[in-house]
Order: sequence, then structure tokens, then C-alpha cells
Amino acid sequence: MEIERTFTQEEYNRFAALSGDFNPIHVDEEFSANSGFGKTVAHGIFLTTCLSGVLEKLVGECSLLSSKIMFPAPTYTNVEMVLSAQLIGDNSAKLVCREKESGQETCTIDVEFSKEKAAFSKVENPKPAKIIEPEEAAQKPFSLGQKSKQVRVFSQDDINEFVALGGQTQNENQVSPIFVNAMFSKLLGIDLPGLGTNYLKQETQYHSPIRIGEEISAIVEITRIREDKKIIDFSTTAIGEDGREIATGRALVSARDVAGAFI
Repeated sequence: MEIERTFTQEEYNRFAALSGDFNPIHVDEEFSANSGFGKTVAHGIFLTTCLSGVLEKLVGECSLLSSKIMFPAPTYTNVEMVLSAQLIGDNSAKLVCREKESGQETCTIDVEFSKEKAAFSKVENPKPAKIIEPEEAAQKPFSLGQKSKQVRVFSQDDINEFVALGGQTQNENQVSPIFVNAMFSKLLGIDLPGLGTNYLKQETQYHSPIRIGEEISAIVEITRIREDKKIIDFSTTAIGEDGREIATGRALVSARDVAGAFI
């Protein structure tokens, strides 16, 4: 299954507004021009959302069990892209975003999925949609064990916008657990390491979907710092308001363009 798509700066801006991830490499042309990219690039989780929509076109509605996401190259605006999904097993697939002309892959995802749907009832007293920012900015230079946390409630309007941008169907009363990756991306790109962060890899195991209207906590924690390569490893965790694990995993980012990230 393949679809062709050319992304626009307006879409990057819309995803920034939806996710809260206003990392300037995605939305600020002047900052990006002076970064290692040279111009604005797509949010990695925006691409992930779009590729999940292609997977659904191939296999129908499904629940993600795990994903291994890599970003080998940037995705720029106004470049013809091909988004593809290919089954590699009964319950696994390879998703790829690549430039149509050059064939350069910019996002690859290995996913495992289930055709069974989790049964969740509506939240009886849903909280209003909101994004609660971290209380304090991360201290630099960074050190092992540093954490950042964000709390968010997803509304039906949020989900409608995710669907409009990415094409994935909304299951009744539920938010795809992949949307917690947008929370991780926002924390990494805005707070820790912060502005200028480049997402390289995200591995996630999805344990439970999210109820619309429930409060979700996302936490990222530094587990390794490689100053020679300007790379930082993180653990990533998302927890529901009842204490259940929604997602766990790890992230790898480049902090080469983050001012003050290293001594």
C-alpha cells in the first residue's frame, strides 16, 4: 500500500499547535536555516501519525502493540514523498516515508499490531482538554537521571485534528496510544534537551489505549549522555490517571543544535 503526499509548512504549524511542540526546527525558518538542517523539517511523530494512517488502509482498524521508529534523514516541505506500508508477518508491518525522486528514506517504522480492540467505556466525568507544561525548565548542562514530565488531556477536537492530519480512524471513546509519542516529542523538543533537539529514534511498547478525557502523564528521563557525538538517550513512560502503564520505551536524540546542552 502506497500513497503520495507533499507536506506543507502549514501542516507542520498545525501539528505544532496540536502537540505543543514548537521546536523551532519545525516552525522557525530563520532558526532552521542556521541549524544542521538548513530549513524547517517535519515533526517525527507527525510522520508516524501519517504512516499509521497508511497501515490502517492496508489492514483495517488495528491496535498497535509496539513500534520502532527511526529518522535517517529530514523531511522537508514541498518535496514529493511516498508513504508505504508492507506486511512482513501476520501481525507485523514495515512503514516507510521516502522521497519520491531520490528514494531517500526519511522515516522507517517496524510495527507489531493486533486486530483485537480494547474495550473501554467513556470517562464518566471527563476533564477539560489541556496541556500542563513542566514546572521548571531543564538545567544545563545535562546529567544522568534528569527528568521532565508533562500532563495532558486529549479532547475529541484534538483527535479530529490528528485524524485530519494523519488519516488514522478514531476508535470510539479512545485515543490511539501512539499519540503519547507526540507528548514525548514535545518534552524532548521543548524542555529536555529543548529547542533544537533532533529526534533520531523512538522505541515504544503500547500497553493500553487512552480514554478521551482522562489525564495522561508522560515522563522522559536521561539514561545516557554521549558528549562526543552530541547524543542523549532517554527512557520514555506514559501513565494513565488510574496508574496503569500506557506506553514504555526509549528515545535517542541529537542535541547538536541545543544551546548549552554540553559543557
